[in-house]
Amino acid sequence: LPIYKIDFENPTEVAKHQQIVEMVQNIMQLKEQLAAAPNAARRTVLEHSITALNSDLNRAIDALYQVELQEVEEQL
Repeated sequence: LPIYKIDFENPTEVAKHQQIVEMVQNIMQLKEQLAAAPNAARRTVLEHSITALNSDLNRAIDALYQVELQEVEEQL
């Protein structure tokens, strides 16, 4: 698996990196809240939030690695 090296001189790449870091931090916070949730309703809300944020995170990582572009090139 290739490791993407962020060019910290490139504002676009820095923004993508920061967005991914913030999403991971948010997921971690939500998981802490989930562990301490007082009732099933709150747990359900937190689980849905985590799932949505995970999807956003996966899309951001796919964009960083240009997954869609690679898939198209492989089919040609």
